[in-house]
Amino acid sequence: MLVFIIAIYKRHALTKVVLDYYRELQKKYPFKIVIAGSEGKKSQDLANGFEYIETPNFPISNKNNAMMLKAKELNPDAVVLLGSDDFICENVIKYYYKLIKQNENSVVGFYDLYFYSTAHEILSHFDCGNKSYGAGRYFPKYVLEKINYKGWYGSFDRGLDGNNMKLIQSNQIESKVIKLSDIDGLLVDIKHDFNISNKNIIFVGKQVNKNIMARKKIPTEKIDALPIEKVKKVDEPIKTIDESLNLDPRKLYTFVSNGKSRFIKEGECEFNGYECEIFIKKGYGSLKK
Repeated sequence: MLVFIIAIYKRHALTKVVLDYYRELQKKYPFKIVIAGSEGKKSQDLANGFEYIETPNFPISNKNNAMMLKAKELNPDAVVLLGSDDFICENVIKYYYKLIKQNENSVVGFYDLYFYSTAHEILSHFDCGNKSYGAGRYFPKYVLEKINYKGWYGSFDRGLDGNNMKLIQSNQIESKVIKLSDIDGLLVDIKHDFNISNKNIIFVGKQVNKNIMARKKIPTEKIDALPIEKVKKVDEPIKTIDESLNLDPRKLYTFVSNGKSRFIKEGECEFNGYECEIFIKKGYGSLKK
């Protein structure tokens, strides 16, 4: 049994498109879906037909652990983590079933993924380079049992991908990372009106033709037709570089955190006493306090 776990919160129109997409795929593939909602009947109605649990949205680490524990009741061969704004194509699903058939005992993730902005109708391919994203991460039964169906430690709302991998590594569990192109796959994170990660990440990666979404049967027309919902944003607006820091906004910078040099496109850092995040937008550096 393959089980997807998806936490939902607000973004009701987008969530419906995502879940309807997986309902259609269930007609071809016998996977199950566990949904964790936090808005009572509204969440339950969206999750109709799927396994459902009600849990507070914050901290998100606890919400993810609750989903993984719920998945245990289904006696899964593997669990895959997805976001409520994530679409994976059929080739990715076929790949998960191949891993199950091969009795793969490693955690498996992807080096890369795509971001699609409904505001700009831009599809951007983002290559992480040396680590995997949490979206689409595959946890086989061997791993689930070893970590007691608890993939995150502590109570927090950000940095979940890294926290999960630290837990995997601390349990001496092997992990593998592949590129989506290795399986002719597509994993798209939709940037709409309410996201945990910053929307401007679409300007970081390589912009590609959005028609590949339609070719992979991702419901692009429904996504583009989504209304903008008036909800409180999780991410804060980016502030431009403070000239008092003597930074040239036309250049990219290496920032230092805890004595270690970091040159990454998005991440946490400390610079001249400022706790901040780095974002690169069309070749320009920006700091967020």
